[in-house]
Amino acid sequence: ICVMDIDVLLMGDYEKIFDYPIERGQFLAMPGWWRDTEKEGYSINGGFFKYYPKDCKYIYDKFMSDIHGWQRHYIDNEVTRGPVNGEQYFVEDSVKERLELKLLPNEWFTRWAVSEEIVNRSMTKWQVQITRKYQKLTGNDYIFLGGEFHPEIKFVHFTHRNNKPMEWEYYENFN
Repeated sequence: ICVMDIDVLLMGDYEKIFDYPIERGQFLAMPGWWRDTEKEGYSINGGFFKYYPKDCKYIYDKFMSDIHGWQRHYIDNEVTRGPVNGEQYFVEDSVKERLELKLLPNEWFTRWAVSEEIVNRSMTKWQVQITRKYQKLTGNDYIFLGGEFHPEIKFVHFTHRNNKPMEWEYYENFN
């Protein structure tokens, strides 16, 4: 089964994401190379998962055993900030208990923002910082240039509750 957020743009040969092979006992996730935590040991983003449901029932059972506790755990332990957040850390920690975690290629994914309010700094400064991180990680020269994303990018994630792709000035170019 594949589970993904809806605040995304899929582009190019994005089918490779869905077709990426996994076997029983494996859990596939998109990388979160733009991390919102400084804590070591976390590598995924909750925007896309692929797994065998029967392999993951223990994750559901664990969460349901203490819903309120798990909803607060990663905020209270300063892995991430609230008021709501942390599900990807819960999933990653739980997956590592019993399954093999596989990550999709970094160069296929990026985070993107529509305004300075989302990133709490100038858009130019944020775009330069995220592009440098992407360049260092993938060797690709850019994320977004001349109204287009790098051809290797297949999945653009608009993370943050107020970060809506349809409000982005270039949205119609990708619709």
